[in-house]
Amino acid sequence: MSVEVKLRRVPPENEHEAQKWYVLEGYVDGYPAVTKRDTINVAALASGAVTLADRCAKMRADVAEYYARFMALADLQDPNDL
Repeated sequence: MSVEVKLRRVPPENEHEAQKWYVLEGYVDGYPAVTKRDTINVAALASGAVTLADRCAKMRADVAEYYARFMALADLQDPNDL
């Protein structure tokens, strides 16, 4: 099952927060239950200790897994019907 995971940057609340944190959000259109946020330290990005590409790849994988679990639960039969 392939799903289109989209990513967006969540705007900072203020300039001070923007200097400290990069907030990334992964989501699937129409499925808010599988949305995930990742707060990345800007200093780690600037130093190269963390790469945005790696975090984006991890976010896509995590949200795709959340979606698969959500769909598996949706397909389960109601136990009262068994």
